[in-house]
Amino acid sequence: MGRGEVQAAYHASVHDRTQGHVQALDSRSLVEAVGPVTVSIALIGARGSGKSTVGSEAARTLGRPFVDLDAMALAITGADSVTAVFEQAGVHAWRQAEAAALEAVRASGAVIATGGGVPAVDPPRHVLEAARGSGEIETLWLRCSIETLQRRLRADPGDRPSLTGEDPVLEASAVAASRAEDYRRMADGVIDADGDVGSVVQAVVAWIGRREDG
Repeated sequence: MGRGEVQAAYHASVHDRTQGHVQALDSRSLVEAVGPVTVSIALIGARGSGKSTVGSEAARTLGRPFVDLDAMALAITGADSVTAVFEQAGVHAWRQAEAAALEAVRASGAVIATGGGVPAVDPPRHVLEAARGSGEIETLWLRCSIETLQRRLRADPGDRPSLTGEDPVLEASAVAASRAEDYRRMADGVIDADGDVGSVVQAVVAWIGRREDG
């Protein structure tokens, strides 16, 4: 079996798993927990900006569900790692899984830590734009300097392969810079996230609180 046939088979398998996983992760159970009128909050920004760490703490403080979209998308694919998805099926398969995951939780009322490409690359970008347009999601950009991103990624490079063969940290920094305008365009609010986790969590909780108060 050639590489193209392998990828086609993998895509079909991912599609089948996606349908079942989205049904199992229907957002109704989360809506029941948090209330049907609560808008979901999607944290957007580059790798290393702290979306998962800050998002989980902010959700706990606010008594909201928390969704790590990377983890959910990975569960949809059935792969062991994002690197494995990229290598076995290509980047588009990962983007499809991200879109399916976001579609499943867009109306959940959760704090959602998105992947860095969600506001910049279709099909997940399309889902995010539609959810913003319908009022189901508001977005908060955790904005970091390139220096902060590089320092954090050197300490914890995470599960992402290099797409160009370059140093993964330098590549991620270049990608972050290239997506800055996408983040700016998609953001309902911006938090400077260069500081320590506690201060960024406080800022995020305060921003969400102001939105809830109307």
